[in-house]
Amino acid sequence: MKPVTFRIASNPDARPGREYSGGISCEIAQSGDAVLALHGYTGGCRDMEALAEHLQRPVVGLDLPGHGGTAADPDGAGPSFAQVIAELADLCGPAGSVSETLRGLGAGGPPVLFGYSMGGRLALALALTAPERFSALVLVGATAGLADADARAARRLADAQLAARVESIGAAAFAAEWAQHPLIRSQRRAPQPHRDAMAARRAANDARGLAASLRGCGVGQMTPLHGALPSLALPVLLLTGAEDTRYAAEAAAMCALLPDARHVPIAHAGHAAHLEAPASTAEAIERFLRPAL
Repeated sequence: MKPVTFRIASNPDARPGREYSGGISCEIAQSGDAVLALHGYTGGCRDMEALAEHLQRPVVGLDLPGHGGTAADPDGAGPSFAQVIAELADLCGPAGSVSETLRGLGAGGPPVLFGYSMGGRLALALALTAPERFSALVLVGATAGLADADARAARRLADAQLAARVESIGAAAFAAEWAQHPLIRSQRRAPQPHRDAMAARRAANDARGLAASLRGCGVGQMTPLHGALPSLALPVLLLTGAEDTRYAAEAAAMCALLPDARHVPIAHAGHAAHLEAPASTAEAIERFLRPAL
């Protein structure tokens, strides 16, 4: 697996004090923690740009394996869920690239860990693996996995079939199909120009990488985390679009198990609240983090 590729996402018209990396500007907040963001399936590090325009803190996004600038294993199997968590834990360690990036940004304290959908599952597992490396956890449209073994087996089969479909038709055609998925199609609400830019990035993904990501990090490959949730001492914000009833139920179930968690619905949004309603999502995040400033 190639090293994870970092990008900075924020408002290019930020007030003085901004810094630059990779041609994308980042406003450096004078107080508060940075946000380390893990995107969803078919997404990428720059998916956070719309949300970052409304946050009052630096945002660091990264490309997960099989997406954007981060390749997956050449055999198509993809790095396993556990391998990706181990890699991310190393990157977030004292000498890891994430820590070096945040120090370079002048961000104080451990970052807030943010994850959406697939990235939310990875973020939850990462927070359980290395809670001391983060100040809080924010999950959007996330789950703790599938507790039922038969359901996991069925999902592995479905993901294997979907992976074969990606490889058969290519990333661009698959991105067009995936955009019509009932869970995903509400993303057409994402504001311009971000919506078109995200569509172009999804079409430009490597089909082999997307397939490998499903085979390695699909929810059927994930050890369910429900039993570990009571041990997570970090404050957790669970965000779901008000129209995403399936994941609202998941969030409520996780909230009941976590020691310090709250669930906040985002109006006028489906599964991807941070993409569909970035201003409201940012407001909920800032309100959640404000007591710690």
